[in-house]
Amino acid sequence: MSTSALALMFVSCILLFLFMAYVDQVADRYQLDKARLRADLNDRIYRIGTLSETFPAQFMTPELKQLLVRLELNLIQRIGRLEKPTEALTERESLLQEQEKLGLDISIENQPCPLSSEAAFKEVSFQLETLNSQVHRAVQDGLLTKADASGWFKSVRYWLALSNIEMFDNMATQALESDQPRLAKRAYERGLQYIRNQSDQMAFQAQREAFESGIETAENAIEKQTQAEQQLKAPPVEEKAPEPEEGNEWKKKPLYDKSEV
Repeated sequence: MSTSALALMFVSCILLFLFMAYVDQVADRYQLDKARLRADLNDRIYRIGTLSETFPAQFMTPELKQLLVRLELNLIQRIGRLEKPTEALTERESLLQEQEKLGLDISIENQPCPLSSEAAFKEVSFQLETLNSQVHRAVQDGLLTKADASGWFKSVRYWLALSNIEMFDNMATQALESDQPRLAKRAYERGLQYIRNQSDQMAFQAQREAFESGIETAENAIEKQTQAEQQLKAPPVEEKAPEPEEGNEWKKKPLYDKSEV
């Protein structure tokens, strides 16, 4: 075998090894991308499913319920194109398909979330943020048009404002019920200031009037409480001892006075 043939064989072997390494690298990258996509889809399925089941009833609508059903169903079907879905996902897909057929007649079994504390508000705020993020991802995936998404973004902002207002109202009501009118007034004032900072104040006209009335109620309660506190702090009035009568002067003298003997 000539030297040129050996050199050609050597170069061919090197190129073959490089090609095999490249193919392995591409295969590994594909598997890695597939695993990342699977993890992302499963995470989004979990988040949307949780939203669909636990989103506060005071904000849930049939339109929103159907949106979440369609988004979750699409994600499950995308996983099915990647790999064979699990039995749980298959059952979930069947349930979602039945719910999708109901349209706006879909039943809403979500529970209301009383926003009586800042902790409860933070939980609802997190859910609204999650919904906003999933709508944005749906636009990127081509499941929603920008016009439809804009409507949902507006709804999320409105629900967030309502959550703040409801929180301040509940905090004020609790303070009044526990005989803490000063805290109640502060909560009403914070709520009123929040409404005044909104771009569309007319959307919260009823809540603004209720807060203004609540401030008056709290101020009246504060005035009564202050008066009661002042009465408790006032020194007691000393009763004057009655003046002795002249006819009773003899009672002050000893019955037996030696000076008169």
